[in-house]
Amino acid sequence: LPRGLPQTVSSMGSKYISELGGWCISRAGESYGTWKCDRLPFATGSVLEFDLDMSTKTLYVVCGKDRAVAHLPGLTEDDAVYPAVSMYYLNQKVTFV
Repeated sequence: LPRGLPQTVSSMGSKYISELGGWCISRAGESYGTWKCDRLPFATGSVLEFDLDMSTKTLYVVCGKDRAVAHLPGLTEDDAVYPAVSMYYLNQKVTFV
């Protein structure tokens, strides 16, 4: 996740990503509910790789040598059919491979 200002990070406490307006995974307007992810710093030009393990409802996000793990307890098998990534920040690009 983007690295915020120290005072901002401390005010976030243990809130979920989806409560903070940061990275969010969605499918056709539906929500997986609240979910948690490790912090992962990245910057302009960074390449993020997303690997979703449906059997454990776990999303791995890799940026260079850094890796974050997200747990999405509300994920169902039906959600794997139409995955999408929506990003809160401007001028970001997503490529599915």
